Amino acid sequence: MELTKVEVSSTNADTEGQLEQLATAGDTITLTVESSEALKSLGISGDKRRGIEILIPFNPVGDSGLEWTVSKTVESGDSGELSFTLIYEDLEGNNGVLEEWETTNNSKVTVE
Repeated sequence: MELTKVEVSSTNADTEGQLEQLATAGDTITLTVESSEALKSLGISGDKRRGIEILIPFNPVGDSGLEWTVSKTVESGDSGELSFTLIYEDLEGNNGVLEEWETTNNSKVTVE
């Protein structure tokens, strides 16, 4: 399984549409992923820089199982450059972990 698209963006008005974006409390960060094979589920696990491991499920876009998206509102106290680990299950029930993925378009979001 290969990720053909991994992109992150922020609704921060000062940097929206740029490859290097900022996010502050109240902004929304969105991660979009496309895969070469259909997936049953996809989730994001990330270290919120406080040692807390979180898991957020992605939402499928359409019925193909190839495109997924997840959004999260930045909370007060969040900070640092967004990094993430993807956890997936394919249609055959195989689980996988894709650690520390780089975006395919060099996009990144730093939370201030």
